[in-house]
Amino acid sequence: MLGVRDLMNNSSIFFFETFYFYSQIKNFVWDFTYHEHYSYFTVGPLKKYFAKLGMEIIDLEKNETKGGSIRFVLQLKGGKRKVKSIVNKFIKNEKDLKINTLSGLKKYEKKITTSKKNFSNFLKSKNIPAMVGYGASATSTTLIYNYDLSSKLNYLVDDFKAKFNLYSPGEAIKVFDSKIIYKNSPDYILILAWRYAKKIIKKNIKFLKLGGKFVLPLPTPKIVTWNNYKKIIK
Repeated sequence: MLGVRDLMNNSSIFFFETFYFYSQIKNFVWDFTYHEHYSYFTVGPLKKYFAKLGMEIIDLEKNETKGGSIRFVLQLKGGKRKVKSIVNKFIKNEKDLKINTLSGLKKYEKKITTSKKNFSNFLKSKNIPAMVGYGASATSTTLIYNYDLSSKLNYLVDDFKAKFNLYSPGEAIKVFDSKIIYKNSPDYILILAWRYAKKIIKKNIKFLKLGGKFVLPLPTPKIVTWNNYKKIIK
């Protein structure tokens, strides 16, 4: 950042975009927390960080990329542009949610633990003994481990050719081309890539028409069938 600062003058602005921890908590995309993601950003601490470098955040914009991201606009301290009120509004929202406190993070942890219990009970109540997992990604691996799903998954499928015939980390669950679901006709497919559920369901309406069912683990457990899929993908 020092190099960026040194290239700027009072007329310059600097843009960058990153994951927004506040949105990730609000959207409950906890499975996005894994080994590659060391840092989780919020506006309050970043405002202090940039102030130490002689820079200031003048504007912000949220988007839903990666479950919740944020775009920052910065200038040198005392630059020609006014700081928009939205900056302090974001900081207030973060303080209200207490996401930069131990108590706030423990509350988030408890919510994740509760969701695991709820999903386990959901599967038992629906008498779902085994499934196929749709989506072989890092977030899928996080979900499989946290929810103890490995024994419930016969295999994984994905749309990305580079993943075919590979295995999931640790549990070594084999990954197949998603087209195999029309050959094997599983009763239930768990959409591990649940943030892309609408896209996956739209692509595989034929599977539902043939009597198959999709299971959504998050944010609220659901079973998707031929009779109710239109309500879910709208």
